[in-house]
Amino acid sequence: MASRLQFAVVLAGSIVIGMSAASAHHPGIGGIGGAGGILTIGAGTLDEGQFAFSTFVDYLRLKQLSEPALLANVGNDVHGLQTVESYAAALAYGITNDLTVSVRLPWVRRTGILEAVQEDPADPATVRDRGNTSGFGDVTVLGQYRFVNNQISGTQAAVLFGVKAPTGTTGLIDRFGETFEAEFQPGSGSWEGLFGAALSQRLNPALSFHANVLAIATGTGTQNTNLGNRFLYNAALSCRVFGETASEPHTHGSRTFNYPQILRRPWRPARCR
Repeated sequence: MASRLQFAVVLAGSIVIGMSAASAHHPGIGGIGGAGGILTIGAGTLDEGQFAFSTFVDYLRLKQLSEPALLANVGNDVHGLQTVESYAAALAYGITNDLTVSVRLPWVRRTGILEAVQEDPADPATVRDRGNTSGFGDVTVLGQYRFVNNQISGTQAAVLFGVKAPTGTTGLIDRFGETFEAEFQPGSGSWEGLFGAALSQRLNPALSFHANVLAIATGTGTQNTNLGNRFLYNAALSCRVFGETASEPHTHGSRTFNYPQILRRPWRPARCR
């Protein structure tokens, strides 16, 4: 009897290096936030019973604030920050051919946290190296329901919905025994609702256009901090370089793999124009 459970593994690595001359004392809570790579969510969904696994690496390097700049802002909640890093693993599962649910598990690290302090007005201010923070971040669960799937025109559309749960660490302490501010904690301590839509359009057998919008409604989190609501939008073109193209005969929604047929199918270049 053929197995009714399909399993697909997709290993995706995304490394983003950013340089910013702006003040680096509010980098976003629970991850890189608005900075980092642009990852477009397409409207395509997994087949029923199919799994997909991916990993993501985001690396943001900031221009560290100078010592004179920090000393000039003693008491103004200004901090220096060198890097923000996020390492995440995601698992997706096809509940039906048109409904996919994914879970993203992040590990967040921030380095080079500096702060100017003046404990006694009679003493000169000094710059403290408070060290680094790292820990488990907030888990995101995202659902994707495809309500348009026209295989003739190559048009797909889906609604996005989900939640980010306050599972991350929020109580890390620096080397001086003080609790790090909310923006340096791996977790946010807040619940967030995610709502959006995605569109995919096949332009030719090898080239496709994808776009999505995503609204994030944010609640109040750790240390009574609120990040504010956000609206994200992405777009991308994708080109299939090798393998089966949309013009070749194939089926979707099958619950079995015929491995000999897959291995015998020749891979050949696809043209994007």
